[in-house]
Amino acid sequence: MPDSSTPTSRISVIILNWNGWEDTLACLESVRHSDYPDYRIILVDNGSTNDSVERISAWCANNKIPVISIGAIEVPGEAENRDNLPPIARPLVIIETGKNLGFSEGNNVAIRHALAGSRPADVVFLLNNDTKIEPGAISRAVKVLRERQAGIVGCHIKDAAGTMTLFGGDLRPSKFFYAPYRFFLRRHKPGDEAVSVIWGTAMLIRRDVLLAHEARFGHFLDPSYFLYMEDYDFCFRTQKMGYSIFVAKDAVVYHGHTANYAQTNFRNAITLYYSTRNAIHIAAIFLPLGWRLIFHLYFPLVRGKDIFSLLLHRKTVGARALLAGLRDGYLGVRGEWRKHPTKSRTS
Repeated sequence: MPDSSTPTSRISVIILNWNGWEDTLACLESVRHSDYPDYRIILVDNGSTNDSVERISAWCANNKIPVISIGAIEVPGEAENRDNLPPIARPLVIIETGKNLGFSEGNNVAIRHALAGSRPADVVFLLNNDTKIEPGAISRAVKVLRERQAGIVGCHIKDAAGTMTLFGGDLRPSKFFYAPYRFFLRRHKPGDEAVSVIWGTAMLIRRDVLLAHEARFGHFLDPSYFLYMEDYDFCFRTQKMGYSIFVAKDAVVYHGHTANYAQTNFRNAITLYYSTRNAIHIAAIFLPLGWRLIFHLYFPLVRGKDIFSLLLHRKTVGARALLAGLRDGYLGVRGEWRKHPTKSRTS
């Protein structure tokens, strides 16, 4: 619990939904039982093609939670800034974008809303909709944010069963952003720790960091990534601006369905395309000339081996997606993949 003698930061919890209302409801249920005293939830429906908004609104009605529905371009009103309400009774803000803007811009819409109005957020908490948080997770992460004067704080991410650490911090220089992930994980060291990368799965970001990004780069999260690796970009830029990044090991978030998603051709194709294309994008931005040459020597070879392996196992959808990611990365293509599905098969 936060120290009652210390003023608490106003938190906006931002959750992005795209056809995944079942996961989203489980996430909302966990957040509404947080022990943190001053938060509100902003949910962005990112152009769902199913009945996600209706399902979420019905859940709110059943739990007597007021809903404020707005469009992506509307100026936030004051209706959600209700003082002296327990968190469980505060309105849920639902922003409907009308189309799939991707992870980066979908979150940017909510961040703009969170930072506006007469009581703007001091901190935003980006949270994947297929997660559940422990009641004390926000309080523990905010404690690290305050005590360490960090610009970003990440959470200790476990699998749905809580038996395996999926992410406990990533410590690497930007030039090693695509080195084998396992070499940089911080799994076993107890307590909060300075790191260089935080997963966007569960990321607390201070207001001044967000405003600094907007002033310098014209955006919060870079929308050109659309999906995947925008968190690496954001963290690298944040460190270059002089802010520190920490992971709060006691702030536990459970991330579900990751393994199941990875086993589907649909999810695999999306992951392979964007992670490949956007790795080339990051290399062009952050790597000095020498490291960039090394990257361009090994990266196509490694991805070529992966394509061959996928074809060998008759996974042609994944192979084509990976090849398209390589092609588009070197052609400088940004934004949404032209073959990105319009409807989630995992909903």
